[in-house]
Amino acid sequence: MALFLFALAPRERAHIDFQSSSGNAVSIGLACNLTRDLQLSPSRYITDDTPHHVLGYVLVPLHLSHLAAEDERPLNK
Repeated sequence: MALFLFALAPRERAHIDFQSSSGNAVSIGLACNLTRDLQLSPSRYITDDTPHHVLGYVLVPLHLSHLAAEDERPLNK
């Protein structure tokens, strides 16, 4: 498995992820931090099997730990 991550700007990154063998895929995508707590990550998978399939997906991670009050945060943070 190989992962390459490129910082395009302070809030934007591009990535390429490769896993060899017929059951795996290559993924190419972007990640953009819209706010401190919200990120948008559209990407594409290209399967390694024959015929190759191109699959799209979008991740929208939301970090809830920043929304808690300072005294309510877990002790292990």
